[in-house]
Amino acid sequence: ALSDSTESYIMAVGKNPRHAKNLSEERLKSVLELSSDWYWEQDAKLRFTEFSGTTFSEAGFDSKALIGKTRWEIPGAQVEPAERAAVQAKMDARQPFLEHEYKRVGPDGIVRYISASGVPVFDKSGGFKGYRGVGKDVTARRRAEALQSLEHSVARRIAAAESVTAAMTSVIRAICETESWECGRYFRVDDEAGALRFSESWGVPEPAIQQFLERSNQRSSEVVYKPGIGLMGQVWQSGQPLWVADVTKDARALRAAFTVDVGIRGGFVFPVISEGKTIGVLAFNSRQVREPDERLLKAILAIGSQIGQFLERKRAEEEQRRFRAAMDASADLMLLIDPTSLLYVDVNDA
Repeated sequence: ALSDSTESYIMAVGKNPRHAKNLSEERLKSVLELSSDWYWEQDAKLRFTEFSGTTFSEAGFDSKALIGKTRWEIPGAQVEPAERAAVQAKMDARQPFLEHEYKRVGPDGIVRYISASGVPVFDKSGGFKGYRGVGKDVTARRRAEALQSLEHSVARRIAAAESVTAAMTSVIRAICETESWECGRYFRVDDEAGALRFSESWGVPEPAIQQFLERSNQRSSEVVYKPGIGLMGQVWQSGQPLWVADVTKDARALRAAFTVDVGIRGGFVFPVISEGKTIGVLAFNSRQVREPDERLLKAILAIGSQIGQFLERKRAEEEQRRFRAAMDASADLMLLIDPTSLLYVDVNDA
């Protein structure tokens, strides 16, 4: 009898591949459809011949465009070489494969993660007819894992950095590389001036992007972000992240900030917060139009708070260091006394 678990069934067929030919075709197809997001079939040349399932198109696929193609010809599919070799070896040996995962970038630019499992199909004489199997959109799980990994990466980079500049540059790079942004910039809040000041940045090593970052630094005295002004000013004022699919079509974006003709389109800005107060703003950009990623928008506030706590701790340490240096540089006797106990808590070298 067919197991209620697709995984168990695939493993069972792996032990006895010809078991598949004894099962009712309709029965098998029905169970596989119920246990997954969609069902698929391939012929003996491993070309797709059928897809079914209501969530197939929701995952960004067009069945008509895939019919007649092999698994490795799926548009936008990105498969690690080792993973591809392992799955291909199983198919060459006519063996089942379980939960083969790959990344696919759709025409809309949205990244999705797909999991596929398949079993070989044989005719009555044992001849190989192709594969049938199931597919699942596992983007939600993979995105949750990636964002958790990003939080851990930010924490590690902060802990290992020797300075604020090194820490912020490393954090910006981690977010860019993990979330596929081409560049990122950090603007710190200047309380005295009541404005945001350009501080650190990182970008992919391409001339256009590096020119954009250089000009951002050069124009930092000209483009002034006040609370509520521009994308950065909006985030500073609201304390909430902001995603702009295309900055060239958003009236809130300051045109002067994007005067370099490098084709900047997508934008993502979020606050760096310490003790409930915004102390800086991080802005990320790409040359692609980027639709909002709701999972990232929800997770980024925790990362912003993590960075904020680090910056405030470093600021306090720097103030303590400067105070200590000033005390020890004085030739006068300096004593710090606790006002309650009247005990000495610190003295200078003199």
